[in-house]
Amino acid sequence: CGITIEIDINFKVGDTVMIISGNFTGQTAVVEKIDMENQIVTVLVDLFGQQTAYEVRFDEIQPIE
Repeated sequence: CGITIEIDINFKVGDTVMIISGNFTGQTAVVEKIDMENQIVTVLVDLFGQQTAYEVRFDEIQPIE
């Protein structure tokens, strides 16, 4: 009984996005990995000069044009 739901996202791996919710609200990040099944995006956030991986939901980021 597999139900397939298609979700349109407007970002891809390598894109720069703005985090709009959560601990890093207002910071930019780079999309590293997209988990369509769980609607989770792994982004790289620059913290004190180090790239740190952070997981966010699709609705917690928006692309930077």
